Amino acid sequence: MPTAYVSPARVLQITPRERSALEALAVGTSPADLAASLGISPFECEALLAAVFQAMGAATTAEAVAAAGKRGLLASEMAARPDVGDVRAAKRR
Repeated sequence: MPTAYVSPARVLQITPRERSALEALAVGTSPADLAASLGISPFECEALLAAVFQAMGAATTAEAVAAAGKRGLLASEMAARPDVGDVRAAKRR
C-alpha cells in the first residue's frame, strides 16, 4: 500500500510528544504501555498515534518507525541501531 504524501513542513512540525511516541514505538512499546507511561487514556493515545502516523505518511507502526528513522527523528542511540528504520525489522517486533 503506497504511503500518502507528507509535506516536509509537517514533518518539521512534529511535536515533542509525537517524537517521544515515535521513539517509544521504535523500541517496541505497546500503545497501552505508551498511554500508561504518558498518563493519558487509551483513546488519547490513539489520537496521538494517528497524528504521528499522519505526520510520517504511514499506515502502520512499522512504516512510521521506518520513516522516522530515515528522517533522523529518532534519538541518536536508536538511529545507530541498524534495525531501527528498517521496515522489515520493525515488523518483526
